[in-house]
Amino acid sequence: MNNGGPINNNSSTHNGETVDEQLILLRDKLKRIESVIKKDNLYTQEPTFINNTVEPEIEEDGVIDFYKHNYGSPRMFTQGVLSWVTLLKKDVYLRSVVESSRRKKIIVTKSGRKEDTKETEFIKKFKVEQDFDAEISDTTSGQICKYKIKDILMMIKSTLVDSKLIWLLVEKFFDSELYLVLPLFDKNEFTSQLYEILGSKSSQRVILNIRKKLQLNTIGILLIIMRLTSLSTYNALRSNTENLSENDLYILNNPVTKEYMTAAHRCYDEISQFREAHLEIFQFQLLSRYYDQLAPEDSDCNSMKTYENMGPLVHSAVSSGLNRDPSVADPGNENPNLLRRLWFKVVNLDYNQLMHIGFPPMINVRFYDTLYPSLNPYDSATEYAINQAIHKRKDIYEMCHPLLMLLLNVRDPPRLSTVKQHLRPLENLVQAHPKV
Repeated sequence: MNNGGPINNNSSTHNGETVDEQLILLRDKLKRIESVIKKDNLYTQEPTFINNTVEPEIEEDGVIDFYKHNYGSPRMFTQGVLSWVTLLKKDVYLRSVVESSRRKKIIVTKSGRKEDTKETEFIKKFKVEQDFDAEISDTTSGQICKYKIKDILMMIKSTLVDSKLIWLLVEKFFDSELYLVLPLFDKNEFTSQLYEILGSKSSQRVILNIRKKLQLNTIGILLIIMRLTSLSTYNALRSNTENLSENDLYILNNPVTKEYMTAAHRCYDEISQFREAHLEIFQFQLLSRYYDQLAPEDSDCNSMKTYENMGPLVHSAVSSGLNRDPSVADPGNENPNLLRRLWFKVVNLDYNQLMHIGFPPMINVRFYDTLYPSLNPYDSATEYAINQAIHKRKDIYEMCHPLLMLLLNVRDPPRLSTVKQHLRPLENLVQAHPKV
């Protein structure tokens, strides 16, 4: 036994060998193992991981991409690039462990001790907040806020009572100029989600079939779409009620009230408890921010509420991987232009706060590589017009950005002559614009 004195590396072990001799033998064994591995190509400089992706070993002066392997639809990017989990995933073998545990919903905990009631409750709650497929009726996995959910379902049931009005407003939203302003959804995908919840359009009454917690997200989006479409129809037709179609007259006589928004907010409060990013939840959040900007009940189209929520919105957009082009983050996505539009609708809100109020921008061009939507002549006229409008807005941004950065520079206020010089291109653009 060592009583605090120095360790003698030359002392004999139980088989007569010194520690130094054992270390030498161990080094020799390791070298032989390494030589066998290299000889049999069990490890090369280009190990293959998942989906036959080749990952060459990074040289000392090579580029290391911290964003790599952090994506996967529908919740495309759920960890910060410097988080512990992300750093683990830089190793090809540890990444396989991380991804496998995520797919199988395994939580690694301490073992070899009696069950801890508090830890068990925490794990159940954690799983519920991670599981987008959790059934609302399932009370065995963490009690999904049973009574609160019941209250929300009762509110939705009392709000969505007119099947005809629901489908008229949904169709009108996607077929009107409103969709050109808010192209945040794929029509076929969204209506398919509604069919699962509401049934077919031919149903005379609404029979809600809400089984999963995530479906509250679809209901929330529906409520806001109905409210916006109803308001836009009323504002467009109130001055001329003659020669109205039967459907427009029905919409006009059945206005969607502010109570629909109360129900939408309740839905969002519930689904915002999920710990992971999800594209559909982000779409709900983005639509809500645009509603806040246009909300008539705030008596101000430039509501400060929109800009107060810009921080969480940008965070959710980045967490959903939208700051990376779909060719990088989600190459298998069937509608990459939709993902690009979502990102640039966030950029649009950021520019709005910059131009309307003078708040510094939250989005830095260095932290995204999302491309503008591709202009495909084979797209429908509506889709082409939507994508083209985003391209045109880009020209205005590039013209205004140097001027706005000049005006907001607190360290070096600009001279009047410099401001006028930056204003001239914008003045020329306005003068060349067709008069209304």
